[in-house]
Amino acid sequence: MKGETIMNKYTLYAGTAGAMQAAEVKNEKKATLWERFKNYLIENVDIIAPGIIMMNGGYYVPTKK
Repeated sequence: MKGETIMNKYTLYAGTAGAMQAAEVKNEKKATLWERFKNYLIENVDIIAPGIIMMNGGYYVPTKK
């Protein structure tokens, strides 16, 4: 046991606070393609919805916000 080093994700980055946060970020799960697509639709609904309505032959009256 003497002189033996236990390696974990923090010892690889010299133990600084910023490096430990970097190690945590690398272990986070990325959003799936479906989640990214869903978020894109939610964020851009003000542009996408009127375009779909106009392509379908309807009319669109923007509401005041």
